Amino acid sequence: MWFASAAYVLMHALRRIGLKNTALARACANTLRVRLLKISAVVTLSVRRVKLAMSEACPNQREFIAAFHALSVAAR
Repeated sequence: MWFASAAYVLMHALRRIGLKNTALARACANTLRVRLLKISAVVTLSVRRVKLAMSEACPNQREFIAAFHALSVAAR
């Protein structure tokens, strides 16, 4: 039950902070999971950073990048 509650809070924060003013701002948790979290990417790890290389044809790439930037600003 704790993990389900924590996952709900994280998905709500993603929608509220990361996806504000995007097409997915009012999407349900399952839609966010399928469109943003279940994507294939090449993950490259180095000492100081983690790089994600997504396909240019990723249909929700703009929303993913907007959410990343919004969450980066909110974390500072």
